[in-house]
Amino acid sequence: MVRRRNDSTSIDTGIDTSIPDTPVNGFTPAAVSDDTGSGQAGATTLVTADEDFINKKWRPMMAWVYMAICACDFIIFPLLWSVLQAMQGGMVDDQWNPITLEGGGLIHAAMGAVLGIAAYGRTKEKLNDKL
Repeated sequence: MVRRRNDSTSIDTGIDTSIPDTPVNGFTPAAVSDDTGSGQAGATTLVTADEDFINKKWRPMMAWVYMAICACDFIIFPLLWSVLQAMQGGMVDDQWNPITLEGGGLIHAAMGAVLGIAAYGRTKEKLNDKL
């Protein structure tokens, strides 16, 4: 890494600091700015053309997380609960009580609202991109 000083001398540490023309880790370098607002003279930041992964993929990730929560609470955990009871005493005495339905099922209402509004917002974004 090359450190800049106010007297325009640099210290070579042997690390390549050049900006590649090809994408690196999914990011394509668009511009280099010397003004970072950090108050450090000569500080350099890389401005990328691509959005951050989380900013682009949060909607599908929320849907996958909600699907995993529902699958665990309504399919996997009840089966494991029954198998565990059968292995312990030979009979299934207690029924599985879904964790997400406690408290009035608020998590399902909240996730439905988040995913519904996100889908509506993404549809609007796609329609605006076509115009």
